[in-house]
Amino acid sequence: MSINRPAVRRSPDPRSPHLVRRRPGRILIGLLAMTAGTAALIPAISSAGAPHGTHKLVFKIDGRARQNVVGAGGIVVTAECPAEACTVVASAKGESLPVSTGNERARVTAGGSARIMLPFSAKDEAKLQAALAAGKKPALTVTAMARDGYGAKVPLELTVTALRG
Repeated sequence: MSINRPAVRRSPDPRSPHLVRRRPGRILIGLLAMTAGTAALIPAISSAGAPHGTHKLVFKIDGRARQNVVGAGGIVVTAECPAEACTVVASAKGESLPVSTGNERARVTAGGSARIMLPFSAKDEAKLQAALAAGKKPALTVTAMARDGYGAKVPLELTVTALRG
């Protein structure tokens, strides 16, 4: 057997003058499948329930437990991301009263905080005013989801009681 090998690969039949035809499409499809599989694993690795030593997002939401939501125009909360920048999406729903806010989005810088106002629609504000006039104290649940650049998500909830102004 010779140590020198030909630079061009020939057909297995030694009498054939044809070269072996390679199909680059198969290689590219294999590379794309491997890349897509790796990309699908990255968010799972960087999620909040990941094993020790992987990336985790630290997120805090704060607000007064009792607020004058009608007089202020909505619920006011503060979102903090002390370690890195994140995007926070927050909304609120009534537990005892069928009222809700839309989703509000805020970008929080690394080590900073952002004030988020969750306004009610005119109809929901009228329902809150009627409930407060009747002497009720409706409880509202604020749900916030923080997401960082790695795709890690952290959900948090805060309960706010509506008060008369």
